[in-house]
Amino acid sequence: MLDRSKQGSQMPDFVLKDASGKKVPIASFKGKPLLINLWATWCAPCVAELPALDQLARARAGRLTVLAVS
Repeated sequence: MLDRSKQGSQMPDFVLKDASGKKVPIASFKGKPLLINLWATWCAPCVAELPALDQLARARAGRLTVLAVS
């Protein structure tokens, strides 16, 4: 069952590291379109969808940020 109890709530603040190790607070994306994709290296469907996410990010560059979090 899908839990929508937090729908419309503000996302909690947390910090990610980018590919170079730089800390990126999620709050730095506030007010900007953001797609967060949670994936795992061992998950074949997750890995298979990465090219489509890359294509989406390129097609919407400047209008949408795609974060793939492993």
